[in-house]
Amino acid sequence: MGNEGVCPQEMMGGGPSVSMEDIEDAETITCEKCKSVVFHHGFVIKKTSALSKVGEQVFEIPIVYCAMCGTPVKDSCPITL
Repeated sequence: MGNEGVCPQEMMGGGPSVSMEDIEDAETITCEKCKSVVFHHGFVIKKTSALSKVGEQVFEIPIVYCAMCGTPVKDSCPITL
């Protein structure tokens, strides 16, 4: 296919160089609820109150969630949902 020996980060345009051996030895993350191994990227939208110290603002917080059941990957979200 022409990508043999190229790490996924290089194919996606950034990040540290990782060998295919490192990828093969890495743990596959599975969904805690349904055990799927396929995930999507999404956003949690948060809105602060006009009375808060930052005023009314909308924030997009990136998360990774299961493609099958929608369960968020805990390590992917810096806040409590």
